[in-house]
Amino acid sequence: MAFTSEDRVRDVIRNFKADGFSSRYPKYRDRGGHPPKFTLGQREIKKIAKARPGEYGLTFSAWSLSKLAEFLVAEGWSMTSATRA
Repeated sequence: MAFTSEDRVRDVIRNFKADGFSSRYPKYRDRGGHPPKFTLGQREIKKIAKARPGEYGLTFSAWSLSKLAEFLVAEGWSMTSATRA
């Protein structure tokens, strides 16, 4: 009737006995949570990509992938980082 397994029902009952009504709201942060979606380097590249090229003294008005990669390499980023970004 509930379309769930007996094991899941047992887990819910066991959690309720241990934590009461607060077991309905699991504390994912206590278990470590998800890893960050972007590394610090990726955040920097994202910040550059979201900015207008004119802010960096360039003459074109919008980034293309190849222009962004060339700019990142010229700024000292590795070709691998620039290509992945």
